[in-house]
Amino acid sequence: MRFTECGARELPTILFIHGSCTTAEICYGETVKKLSGDHHCVLVHLDGHEAEKRGSFISLDKECEKIERFVMKHYDGKIFGITGLSLGATICVHLMTRGNIRADKILLDGVYCVDVGFVQTWVNIIVCTIGIKYLKMGGKIPDKLVEKIFGKGNAAVVQMLFEGMTARSVKNVCTEVYRYRLSPEIAKCGSEILCIRGEYEPIPERSVALLKEYIPQIRVQVIPNCGHSQMLHEHDGEYCELLSKYFKHDRSLKLRRTAEN
Repeated sequence: MRFTECGARELPTILFIHGSCTTAEICYGETVKKLSGDHHCVLVHLDGHEAEKRGSFISLDKECEKIERFVMKHYDGKIFGITGLSLGATICVHLMTRGNIRADKILLDGVYCVDVGFVQTWVNIIVCTIGIKYLKMGGKIPDKLVEKIFGKGNAAVVQMLFEGMTARSVKNVCTEVYRYRLSPEIAKCGSEILCIRGEYEPIPERSVALLKEYIPQIRVQVIPNCGHSQMLHEHDGEYCELLSKYFKHDRSLKLRRTAEN
């Protein structure tokens, strides 16, 4: 895992955690450029998701441990914001549950935190593994198959795929995410939380409902006519506007951080 930064360090920091089978640059590269005028943006490059880096994604715990060490070392354990998409949102939930670092605001996009069962998990593992190999050979994944897993009318997922994912990483990611079991410890999280999801995202819909059982004050925003990650990929201007509005901060935060340094 590595971290890359964009924007002045004296500005409030937002951690960006990308989704599975994609890269930090594909997922959030343009977003952080647009937000870095008012925020210090940190891109998290997850294990197993970089062409030039060997190694595999092992587990949510391993990823969280590395993120926690980074935040503890550079920000004394507390930052202004964290946002995550898909796998990244599940990692956010796991960080919230572990409770070792704190964030004032958290935005979860298309979060997966319900156990969908053994059969559906393995179907997704097979589809993702074969799909990536097929794309490498120049093939095209049928839209109906993509919609079955990620939501209606959503080609964004395929377009954002990182073809360098190993079969081991795909298996570990799918097992960790699709068999995730939410812990009651999540109720101890005191952050302000916004969950967004596309209108056609069945698993995130169930996940958000489960999260609200533990944290009733969570705000929810449903994006019309969108599937998984579709708003980010196809309506990036509106997506950046949504993030900018949610992570709006008092400019005095910059002054306080500058004075502290």
